[in-house]
Amino acid sequence: MTAAPVRVTIHGMANGGEGIGRAEAGDARVWFVEGGLPGDTLMVVPLQARPRMIRGRALEVIGQGPLRQAPPCPLADLCGGCGWQHVLPAAQAELKAQIVVDLLRKLGPPAPRVFASPAALGYRRRARLHFEQGPGGLRLGFFARSGHTVVDAPECLVLDSPLRHAAAQMRRAAPLLPSHGELHLLSDGARAVVGVAAASDAFGQRIPLPPLAGDSELLRAGLAALLDEVLVGVVVAGPRGAVGVGRDALELDAAGPEDMSVRTGPFAFAQAQRAQNDALVAHVQAQARAQRRGRGLELFAGAGNFTRGLAGLLRELTAVETDGAAAAELQLLASRIAVRGGTRVQVKREAAATTLKRAAAGNYRFDLVVLDPPRAGLGTAAARDLLKVARGRVIHVSCDPATLCRDLAVLTAGGLRIVDLAVFDMMPMTPEVEVVAVLDHLGRARGQA
Repeated sequence: MTAAPVRVTIHGMANGGEGIGRAEAGDARVWFVEGGLPGDTLMVVPLQARPRMIRGRALEVIGQGPLRQAPPCPLADLCGGCGWQHVLPAAQAELKAQIVVDLLRKLGPPAPRVFASPAALGYRRRARLHFEQGPGGLRLGFFARSGHTVVDAPECLVLDSPLRHAAAQMRRAAPLLPSHGELHLLSDGARAVVGVAAASDAFGQRIPLPPLAGDSELLRAGLAALLDEVLVGVVVAGPRGAVGVGRDALELDAAGPEDMSVRTGPFAFAQAQRAQNDALVAHVQAQARAQRRGRGLELFAGAGNFTRGLAGLLRELTAVETDGAAAAELQLLASRIAVRGGTRVQVKREAAATTLKRAAAGNYRFDLVVLDPPRAGLGTAAARDLLKVARGRVIHVSCDPATLCRDLAVLTAGGLRIVDLAVFDMMPMTPEVEVVAVLDHLGRARGQA
């Protein structure tokens, strides 16, 4: 039996985008409400109850707070791609900053600088869409807000123009596609490439891709027919290797000469928005200038998003990345930097934790450490090793405030102090947030104050 709805007033926001509130009926438990915003009064259906908290979903807005708007997307109530379509765009960056501040409050950080997105719609240059074949044809879009049903989204408002075009072209490839899978779309602002891959299970493991229609030559011919001046490449990741037509990568985020661009394929990581990524890179580079001409360590370097700028500041730089394709691109970038007479960049393909453990055991020290880990963060053990090797500034870039808080708790307990905090709204219309925390040793931080 479904529980009766409860009247709840929202007063704050939780990491992940839920509203935090209390029931007006006198229940002392804290409510976490999907779809709730500060100032709202809602009728909420309980979904999960625990001794100190209740998780629920908003059914009706009784009193609307000042941050709420009518969602611009007609699929907002169904699609799980954007969880914040109901939040005023002008309020989203500050709301995310408040979430970060609340999480980090016990660590005593400075007030954050907030970098709002210049656009709320049409900004995404990278997206992973799901597809499945059904009686009504191909469904292509994001998973539903609950469950793993694909919500068909013929016109996704957050994708940039090349990605929308690429998705429309791939709908024509429905006869070639298996029963289900993923499309990885990447845009440089003018052109797009698409990767077709197997779906992932609940544990993040790839489910084997079912056979695609026809042999590889027929598949290539069918995919080639989709290419035009905008969709310039399609790559299918199969169990025995990739089958592709056209380009397999794009040059992103040019910095000065064209040969210093970051070359990225559809399956590799890239920040979802170019304008905010430019601001992010500039901010990290500005914070790194305090260690000019020292020895640097970059962890989770990817294909070189920060590497290019850091190399111009440091005497030597060790860049660490586990992904094979990204590490190969990083090595090419390091070679180009060397040819141009720049800093020596040593590329290591290994886990960041392995690098830190070895450096700590070997008594290596770095004047600057920059890390940009995935959502799981650095981890407690690796953070302790980081304390042993960082003799100067640490710049921690994070896409998850909760794991950032865990990492920073270790670093600040070990003698570092947060001297700068910045919040970037990289993905408007979602609760996702990018955070940059800059740490110095206590003595050095006080000396600069």
